[in-house]
Amino acid sequence: MEDRPRPIFSLREDDIEFEDQIDHFVIHLGEAVDALQDAESAGDQDLLDDLSSNMASQAAETGYPDLDKLARQVRSAAQQADKLAIQQFLIELTDLSRRIRLGHRGAA
Repeated sequence: MEDRPRPIFSLREDDIEFEDQIDHFVIHLGEAVDALQDAESAGDQDLLDDLSSNMASQAAETGYPDLDKLARQVRSAAQQADKLAIQQFLIELTDLSRRIRLGHRGAA
């Protein structure tokens, strides 16, 4: 029997002031992950650095600390041009983003 991925919810989901910001972030999360993957495929470490830094900031602001941490790991690996680490972290980030989207009512 295959385990179903557990949804991830924002730590700020009950804070009405962040509702629109969370909605926007999660709805566009798939596009942001695609952009990271495209930058990785192109071997563009500078773009990976910029995109992952932006994602980390937005994840922290919207209450997704695990995504913040993982995006910072992608950034660090990009700064070190560690291609294997970048690939591994992007796999984890893709899975985590899928679980975030599962947990967010506006992204369905």
